[in-house]
Amino acid sequence: MGNASSEIYTVRIPRKTYRFLLGMPLVFLPALLGGARPWFWSGIAGIFFAGLVWLIWSGLEPQRAGSFSKKWLIGLSLLLLYPLFQSLPLPASLLAHLSPQLMLWKGYATDVALAPSRYFSISYAPLVSFISSLWWIFLAGYALLLRKALREQTDLDWFYHTLFWVAGFEAFYGLLQALIPSLGVLWEATGQGRATGTFVNPNHYAAFLGMIWPVLLAYLLSTKGASGRRQALSHSELEQRKTIRQKNWFLGLVIGLVLLALFFSQSRAGIIGALIALTVFVAFGKKWRKKGTIVLIVGCWLVMFAYGSIIGFHGILARFDTMEKEAPVRLDVWEDTWRLIQDHWLTGTGLGTYPK
Repeated sequence: MGNASSEIYTVRIPRKTYRFLLGMPLVFLPALLGGARPWFWSGIAGIFFAGLVWLIWSGLEPQRAGSFSKKWLIGLSLLLLYPLFQSLPLPASLLAHLSPQLMLWKGYATDVALAPSRYFSISYAPLVSFISSLWWIFLAGYALLLRKALREQTDLDWFYHTLFWVAGFEAFYGLLQALIPSLGVLWEATGQGRATGTFVNPNHYAAFLGMIWPVLLAYLLSTKGASGRRQALSHSELEQRKTIRQKNWFLGLVIGLVLLALFFSQSRAGIIGALIALTVFVAFGKKWRKKGTIVLIVGCWLVMFAYGSIIGFHGILARFDTMEKEAPVRLDVWEDTWRLIQDHWLTGTGLGTYPK
């Protein structure tokens, strides 16, 4: 009896912990300002690492499924450690060889402040780079844990259903903002008449939806009952298949609303990216090119165009009309960015020091 209880404990606890560690950031980060505020995401990252440390320390984690190659681990380590290195104080003589332009600006700053220093960091804002590197470490830890779960766990429906709930909520909130221009983003920003969901930046919102809808569509197409094959089935099996089909159509409706919200974010890059992604998805996914699958995909887009026609696409078309006016301004920004890259091509300016 004791051994049986121990086995149940060692199976259920890691499963619940895995679901918490994977689900908690997935729900809370998008829901509150897209996790863009350090005071918020740092707390989520702290809870995640505390749970991860407890999982490892307790010895309840499942065995590793597969191993990482040494080259992959070395590359990941360098990627995570370099931002930390950018925050460290280095001798001026060394930094003069690594980044002459940076030392030139540091020299001007020293002359103005009248406070000479023998040590400088590669980053123009060391604290910002250090905090940003912690965010990178959190993302890497989450990705590794998700990889482990995808390889070891067979039942991940809860994870994809969570994605549907999060995406559906963001799409619904964004469409309300398009219908009610005065509706803002939580307590952070006033309404703009564009779909932004809980994200302050509409482009970030479009990027989030643009990343999540192909995953939702792939999951929907991989579920049983989506193919619609007909064969001799019992009454209970027919009812079960009918339930699955109704569920799939509901999930397809959610995907259609997500695409609609992406369009009403008025993000031109997001809209073009969605169209390209769907084209590539259908063109290269040979096993998806079936009658039932095509009908399902067309249904998702019909939902988007039907609701979009009711709300009106004039605002989106107006955004594309402004591309000619905004292009010179963006070219100027890109020109300055390219000059910045040329001046700091070897070391960079520090993680988080050029966010826009």
